[in-house]
Amino acid sequence: MNKEAKGFEKHYDELNFRNDQFDLSDAALSISLAMLAITSLAGNRKLLVLAWVFCGFGLIMGLAGLAGFALHPDELVKFLS
Repeated sequence: MNKEAKGFEKHYDELNFRNDQFDLSDAALSISLAMLAITSLAGNRKLLVLAWVFCGFGLIMGLAGLAGFALHPDELVKFLS
């Protein structure tokens, strides 16, 4: 039973790794959407570029989660947790 529990623990850690990727993707895309809405009202080009940077990061993290890539910003997750 102990080996089975260890196997489940390893599987849980793998899924939690991908969950962090999806959480970061969701957060970055939400920030990007809010910044794009503000940019449409303010017309600030620097804010537009920053919004697209957040959008790109969100897309990369989402694709990494879907494809199972080992891309994971550990320091950012520790800071946000």
